[in-house]
Order: sequence, then C-alpha cells, then structure tokens
Amino acid sequence: EELEKCLVYYRKTDEDYKVTKKVYNKVKDQLPKEVFKNAI
Repeated sequence: EELEKCLVYYRKTDEDYKVTKKVYNKVKDQLPKEVFKNAI
C-alpha cells in the first residue's frame, strides 16, 4: 500500500514536470534569443 502511494505520487510529479517543461519551452521560444542568453 505504501509503495502504491509512492508510485501515484511520482506519477503525478512527473506529469507536473512535463507540463511545466512544455510551458517553459513555449515561453522561451517567444523571448528574443539575447534575453534568454543573458537570463542564464
């Protein structure tokens, strides 16, 4: 049962990560390249 809870949690976390990454990439694509380089 504990293992099941862990698996559910990690699945949710992974989905959140994928969504965040997609949003980040969309924002990055809309920024001028110079702005992005300087931000890093």
